[in-house]
Amino acid sequence: MSQDKRSFKGSSLSDTIFKGSVFLEEDFRNTHFSSCTFQQCQLSQIYLESCRMHQVLFQDCKLSGLKFYQLDPMLLSMNFQRCVLIGCNFSHLKLSNSAFVECKIDSCDFVETDLHGANFEQTVFKETRFHQCDLRKANFSQAIGYNIDPLTNKLKKAIFSVPEVMNLLLHLDIIIR
Repeated sequence: MSQDKRSFKGSSLSDTIFKGSVFLEEDFRNTHFSSCTFQQCQLSQIYLESCRMHQVLFQDCKLSGLKFYQLDPMLLSMNFQRCVLIGCNFSHLKLSNSAFVECKIDSCDFVETDLHGANFEQTVFKETRFHQCDLRKANFSQAIGYNIDPLTNKLKKAIFSVPEVMNLLLHLDIIIR
């Protein structure tokens, strides 16, 4: 992978594919990405204030320490396939119908995040927090390691697989024999 030193601050990029690039502390402030794909890229500690991401796909990427909550919410749509996300914060975003498929999500925050209809199929979670999220109709089929409190998140019609769905009972302070 090569580190891409190009400055993106204030740029507008559309229909662009980034492949194998390393973005370390890159400045994406006020940048508009539209219909862009990041493939096999590493993104770490990126400055995202007022950045727009519309129809952006991350495939086989490693993303760490990204404060997605700083993104411009207008037309926000992102999808993740086979990505590793570490220490990222998605709080207060509207990400309904987004996909996080076959990902590894470690130490990330989803607080008051709209994930209505989101797809988390086959995703592995570790120390990730969901608090006051809209997870209605979200798909957690074959996902493992999630820690979701059914008392503080909306789960109507959400899809879970057995036996992992039993984790939802951990927050109810009940005894199962």
